[in-house]
Amino acid sequence: MSIILRHASLQEVHPLYNQLPEFETRCSLNDMALRIADKPHLVRIAEIDGKMAGSRLGYAPDENGFYS
Repeated sequence: MSIILRHASLQEVHPLYNQLPEFETRCSLNDMALRIADKPHLVRIAEIDGKMAGSRLGYAPDENGFYS
């Protein structure tokens, strides 16, 4: 089994993000880009045997926190 954790683009994580049942409303790719614009952020993807297995999107809304 090959497990890879790598940096990703918003275009890659957007479809996964919108499949999360915890979020009742879906957001557009543009909404995601605006949310992290000019903020420190992290966008990652996990792959198992070459297939997407999960993602992480996080950003610092202010200097005292990091939302992920």
